[in-house]
Amino acid sequence: MMRVHGSLPPAYSPEDQVWLCLTTLHHRRFVEDAIHLASLPAGGRIRLRYRKKYVSRDVWDRTTQDGAVGDVRVLVALAATDAEPRNVVRAIRQGRIVSARCEGAILVVDVSLEAFLSELGENSFWDELSSHQLDHPSSFGPTPQDGIYLQRLSYFPATVSGDRSIQAWERCTEGFFVVAEAEARGSSSLRDALSADESVRTPIGCVPFLYHLSVPKQGFSWKILESGGFSVEAGATIAIEVHTTTAPHLTVFHNAAGEIYMDLSNSAAAFTSSRRVRIDSRRDVREVRIATSALFRRSHGHLSVRTVVFVNEDSAYADGRAVCSAERRDEVVIARHDFPLVVGNLMPVLASLFVAAAAGVAVFKLPETSDAVTIRHFFIPIAVSALAFLGLMLGLRKDAKG
Repeated sequence: MMRVHGSLPPAYSPEDQVWLCLTTLHHRRFVEDAIHLASLPAGGRIRLRYRKKYVSRDVWDRTTQDGAVGDVRVLVALAATDAEPRNVVRAIRQGRIVSARCEGAILVVDVSLEAFLSELGENSFWDELSSHQLDHPSSFGPTPQDGIYLQRLSYFPATVSGDRSIQAWERCTEGFFVVAEAEARGSSSLRDALSADESVRTPIGCVPFLYHLSVPKQGFSWKILESGGFSVEAGATIAIEVHTTTAPHLTVFHNAAGEIYMDLSNSAAAFTSSRRVRIDSRRDVREVRIATSALFRRSHGHLSVRTVVFVNEDSAYADGRAVCSAERRDEVVIARHDFPLVVGNLMPVLASLFVAAAAGVAVFKLPETSDAVTIRHFFIPIAVSALAFLGLMLGLRKDAKG
């Protein structure tokens, strides 16, 4: 079996059925998708959408007729055409299709993310893809091009390796920034898409930094759900490490380039650390801690992660070192992802059982005579315990938002 990047294994095997998903940075929605592809942890969910004209005939027909695509892996690659012109394509993420369906003239693909991808050599993936003469676009400029962006690979992609480590993420981001800079050189459409106000300056490349949520190892206190959300045990604390890296053109920081901003919408969870991770160095890692309350039932909500770019006024750069205040900058949210968040898994059930059992024991009375204890003596305690357990599980308490 072929090995790439030293000891890293190939991302795919010859037995895998692989769909190639090409994407670009032409539109704001594509920018958001690309950021999430390069940033979300393994197990996270992302939705890709393709118009019918950009989907191969066999994939479209199979999705329309069967409804279920089976066990299909995806290879997501980011593409751009620079000013030379030259196509720059990098494989960035591996995933598994959870569902695929046709909604009118759009194919909707829900992908569960897996390993970060890296290549054997510069442009080796694109060279391999071109050698098989697939019906891919001839270029990836801002003007819509004929060609297929979603298709099934008829060969084994041997030039990409896959890994979930931080080192693999760093290699993935390097490829991302190569494509982003090629896109910036090739056209200004990406910068125009980030803001309707033409007076607002946008950074070179328009994706000045990327992040990665390094979640702790799954265990009793927390796990990733099949839906791509987080399940945190009641009364627990988890620490999420936020890794950040910036584009090569950002070297000296007199002002922060932006921030990763987190927000919770769950009455049973709260931050015990700062929810903001400022991007003020080339490479950094910060910790965000979340604590949950003790509960008698599960609490549902979401964890929101936003990628915010700071666009400073031109006057702030007059001497090259002026510090720009919050009032003299615009904050542009270029990506947002909401993780479903469930607080409470086993602990609410155990707590309710213990309280219900205590209520049953409290009402139990031994017979006053010398009669033997029979099943009828346990009827009332059992009924009280069952009703107490049911009431606790249904939430017989004041809601925290009330």
